Amino acid sequence: TGATSGTGSVTIDSSDKTGKLEVTGNVENNGKGFNTNAENLNVTIWTGAKDTVWEDAANWFTGTVPAETAEVAIPDGLTNYPTIAAGKNIVVKSLAMGDSAKITVEGTLSIDSDFAINNRITGPGSLVVPSGKTYTVPAITVGVGIVNNGTVDCGTNKVQFTGVFKNGTTGTFKASASEDNNATVFLNTADFRNGNFDFS
Repeated sequence: TGATSGTGSVTIDSSDKTGKLEVTGNVENNGKGFNTNAENLNVTIWTGAKDTVWEDAANWFTGTVPAETAEVAIPDGLTNYPTIAAGKNIVVKSLAMGDSAKITVEGTLSIDSDFAINNRITGPGSLVVPSGKTYTVPAITVGVGIVNNGTVDCGTNKVQFTGVFKNGTTGTFKASASEDNNATVFLNTADFRNGNFDFS
C-alpha cells in the first residue's frame, strides 16, 4: 500500500499475486501519475524496480510476471520502462499506459482487447492485432511493426507506419474519408497480399 493523493483511496493487495487495485474516486498512486476513475480493477502494475526486463518478476508490483489474462498498467514517472526482448512473444488481456510511459518491443506484443495505438510503443518488433479485435490509430507516427489479424482503423487521420506492416489473412485495414478530412497513410514496408481493405 502506498501514499495516495487526490480524492478517494487506493488499496493494493498482492497476497493473491493478482495485484488487485481497488479505487474509489480519482487517485494518483505513489505520485507516479497512474490515474483512474474505475473501480475494482484487477491489474498487474509495472514498477521497473530492478531493470527494464519484462520477464523479470522483480519489476512487477505483485512479484509475478503478468499472465496472458493480465490487465497490465505501466504508470508515469518511472526510471525503468519495459523492454520485450527479441524472440519473446508477450500476450496480455489489456494495457493501460500513463501519458509518459513507454514500451520497447523487440519481440512481439499482443493486447487481447480493443486498443488505441500510441507513439510510446516503439522498437524493431511488432504489435500483433488479435483476430476479432480493433486497434485504432490516431494521427501519429507508429514506431513499431504491425501484424494485423484483426482490424487496424486509421479513421480519417494522417498516420505514418515506420515499421513493417503485415496484413494477415483475417486482417482488415481501414482508412476513411469525410467531407472535411481524408485519411493519409504512409507505409514504410508493407505486405498487403492478404486480408481486407476498407477505404470508405
